[in-house]
Amino acid sequence: MCHTCPSLAKRMAERIVLSYHDSCLFPGDVNLLKKGQWLNDKIIAFWLEYLEHTVLKGTRDVALVTPDVVPLIRVSSVEDLGVILADLDLSSRSLVTFVVNDNCENVAGGSHWSLLCYVRASNCFFHFDSMHHQNASISQQLRQKLPALLKCADRPEAINVKSPAQANCSDCGVYVLYYTECIVRQHLKLPSASPDQCVLDKAIDFPNPAAIDAKRKEISCCIQDLARSSSTP
Repeated sequence: MCHTCPSLAKRMAERIVLSYHDSCLFPGDVNLLKKGQWLNDKIIAFWLEYLEHTVLKGTRDVALVTPDVVPLIRVSSVEDLGVILADLDLSSRSLVTFVVNDNCENVAGGSHWSLLCYVRASNCFFHFDSMHHQNASISQQLRQKLPALLKCADRPEAINVKSPAQANCSDCGVYVLYYTECIVRQHLKLPSASPDQCVLDKAIDFPNPAAIDAKRKEISCCIQDLARSSSTP
């Protein structure tokens, strides 16, 4: 007899709130956008995909690497990654972002998100961590693997951005999405070789708690709007 995992059975019984390209969101996912909730990888991946199909529509200059892909980079060989990530074509991108999680195991888990960005114009990695050095070790592990995948001409410089600290234990994922969108929009406004791209940590506006709360509401409203439009005959 085949048995279904209880958590999977519960999820299957839930109605789908939104199916958007490769993202499928359930009520339990969307509820995480309420204040005080820790964002899961599904909400983060959805917003990255939304940016890809809206803000980044028509450009191949930027890659937003989703949370499910980043652990593969950490545990796989460079040779295997060259095959696994071939479709991302990272070596041709002038800006690449990676969502970093502090989970060191080969199973689902973790409790903190941060953002690692690579800017080709300056050959620099920028690490945005709303708990400062919480993900420093994981970020360093990734940076050791990435130059070969990105085909960097020289060893990139690594900059830990002095960004505002989150005021609680639940907003890290929202900070990641806020920074990702700001960085993408800033990148599109400037020529790829602009000196401002070389000081990414000084080229964006840092958020306050009110801006983080507003970002939660924005994403939630976006999901509801997309769900309504997709259900309209």
